[in-house]
Amino acid sequence: MARVLVTGSLGWDVPLWLDAPLKSGGRISARSLPPQNGGTALPGRLGGGAANIASALTLAGHEVLVVGRVGQDAAGQYIFYALDARGLSLDGIRVDSAPTPSLQILIEPSGERTILGIGGKRAWQRWAMAAELVQRFAPDALILRSSVPALPGGVGLCKGRLVVAHMPWLGDRPDRVDVAVGSVDDLGSDAWDQPHSAAAAVFGAVEWGVVTAGAAGARAGRADTMIEEPAVPATVVDATGAGDIFIAGLTDALLADAAPARALAHACLWAAAAVSMEGSAPERGAPGFCRFTR
Repeated sequence: MARVLVTGSLGWDVPLWLDAPLKSGGRISARSLPPQNGGTALPGRLGGGAANIASALTLAGHEVLVVGRVGQDAAGQYIFYALDARGLSLDGIRVDSAPTPSLQILIEPSGERTILGIGGKRAWQRWAMAAELVQRFAPDALILRSSVPALPGGVGLCKGRLVVAHMPWLGDRPDRVDVAVGSVDDLGSDAWDQPHSAAAAVFGAVEWGVVTAGAAGARAGRADTMIEEPAVPATVVDATGAGDIFIAGLTDALLADAAPARALAHACLWAAAAVSMEGSAPERGAPGFCRFTR
């Protein structure tokens, strides 16, 4: 078991399963989640990059500290309940007056999804992660899913730890990054051709750059090496959060000192488990998130 600190978003997602693909001007029926608590709770589910990653790593037996924020509203309370039900600590969660992020997820019969931000684009809720929190938790690895919260300076946060960061990245760079991960949808085809160059353009010196491409699999590159791994065949039910779960699986393997090729294959296994289930933050008992073994 390792101790992993994950920074990133926490949200309350509202999914709709469409009975036909999206089409401009069309008329489509959809299925939603049933209302919770006798109709008094939002018909949604836990989401957000930090929540997705942390939930999967917890299933593999790691101790995970999530650092993120929620609002003083009903959605924020539901996120607390959902994190607690997954066995995750709430010590790193900031609560403030800004609304909790919420997304409408439109899921087509193929499992592909379209994400709609509710309420328009919001400004970042910027704050500094408490240095004392990091020192007390003493993580073996950091997964930086976003640059919010700001990383504390002067505590050697990245020194001596595995650091996995997401691309694209906005804000100040961390002191160092071992592995940078992004999708071809976000980064473009040039990143797929040159994953290490794409990572270096974002973070400067970085050992590995990893780019995912859905059903086409994933590529990892460093200055002198390129590795490609095909996607694991799966029945796609819901692709929401698959990229986050890929990052979690990759980190799980790297913490066990897996060779890069085997770590990439393990990440693809976890991504296949993610697209095979409804939801993006796996709940207790969800299959397919076993820890890497040699």
